Amino acid sequence: MRLLKQSTARDITVFMTDSTDHVTGKTGLTLTITASKNCAAFASISPTVTELANGFYKLALTASHTDTIGDFALHVTATGADPTDVVNQVVAFDFTTALATQASVDAIDDYVDTELAAVKTVVDAIKAKTDNLPASPANEATLTTIAGYIDTEVASILAAVDTEIGTLQTTATAIKTKTDQLTFGVTNAVNANITHVIADAVQENGSSNTNWGGAP
Repeated sequence: MRLLKQSTARDITVFMTDSTDHVTGKTGLTLTITASKNCAAFASISPTVTELANGFYKLALTASHTDTIGDFALHVTATGADPTDVVNQVVAFDFTTALATQASVDAIDDYVDTELAAVKTVVDAIKAKTDNLPASPANEATLTTIAGYIDTEVASILAAVDTEIGTLQTTATAIKTKTDQLTFGVTNAVNANITHVIADAVQENGSSNTNWGGAP
């Protein structure tokens, strides 16, 4: 299949055979040509036709003939000759120019090598991570079991904390009960009936000048 660059003029050749023996090239013909662009219906086209020799004819296709990417099929007929069909492919690039030199081929090879090296680097990095995984990673059922265990332990810890808080509250209430019995008749001073000072009994005699009768 011949490649044609899109919207670019191109000369192509067709061979017409004599309808009598279906082998010999037929000369002196007036060609009728129809074309199908990208599998659309055939329609008449009129490229300049030049007879070459021995049944070969040159068709000078114009940019308007090659303006559609895809198959470009030609059906060529003429009186006294067998019909000839030619299928070309219209593409967006010039294949012959793209690979015209060895330098272009080398550049493509270098590009492919560079991209492959980059891919290999990424793959190696991924492998380095996956190598750290256990040989038999935990499945979903195992993870569910672990989650259940954690939930149970957390609930137990919370229950123990609640118990301790309750104990502290009980102790604090008992302490408050005792401190509520203290009275303060003078600011920052406690009113209390003292019975002993440094292990000696207080001997009150009713005098405002005598505080106790113990040892000095």
